[in-house]
Amino acid sequence: RRAEPRRRRGRRGGGDKMNTPFKGLARSVRPFARLMERGGAVEEIRRHFSRRGKSAPSRMRLANLQRLPNMVHRNYAKVSDKYPFATAGITCGVVFFWADVFAQAVFPPVSLVTDEKGQSVIKAQDHFNMRRCAALMAFGLIYYGGPLKFIYLGFDRWLGPKRAMLKASLDVLVHTPFLAIPAYFIITGTVKGQTPGEIQAQMREEWFDASTGSMIFWLPVCMINFRYIPQHSRVAVTAGASFVQKTWLSWLTNRRTYAAASAAATTNRS
Repeated sequence: RRAEPRRRRGRRGGGDKMNTPFKGLARSVRPFARLMERGGAVEEIRRHFSRRGKSAPSRMRLANLQRLPNMVHRNYAKVSDKYPFATAGITCGVVFFWADVFAQAVFPPVSLVTDEKGQSVIKAQDHFNMRRCAALMAFGLIYYGGPLKFIYLGFDRWLGPKRAMLKASLDVLVHTPFLAIPAYFIITGTVKGQTPGEIQAQMREEWFDASTGSMIFWLPVCMINFRYIPQHSRVAVTAGASFVQKTWLSWLTNRRTYAAASAAATTNRS
């Protein structure tokens, strides 16, 4: 009779319950969780939190939570060093997807519709354009996980670990307008179903504004990135800054769409 309650207490106090948050994390971001498991990062975090049982004081659990950001950053760096291209692509793909979701929520796309009186009015679309989100996500996966990561690794090999100003100038003045932005139009336009002629026309119309705005935004970001950020986290910093930049690009495009719809509505009324 006494052995049975002890065995039950042992089951309740086991370490399986401590693993529940990490199982939920793996389900929500499975691709990145697989990379972390291959690099041993998930196992290290699991061992860290399983050292303390249910009888540990709450202040020790709080200390573990306070150490979690540093632990995640350390393990992200470890996985990024082991799988640089895959980690960069997945990171930027996820960030760009949510950047476009945020952009559509704050600056919803508009369209020209006809009301009950037969007049043309401007109406904000009440649904998300998931194909547009997928297009931006594909750009992050393909370009940031391939050519961009290769260029950033090459900067250190070709120019050395220092010379941040030269790296930032090459990245902003050469790479961004002549490689990154054309790749953006080609990849996103292809996923959205545009023809090569439509992609070329859009690039010809919007390339200058996109390039100029990107140069102004990216020059200080790249200087800080190349000077102070380690190699394994540079694409992650670029992806975080791109969240802001891609929101601005979406606003720029939506502003032109709104102006075109407003002009068409005014013409139809007259």
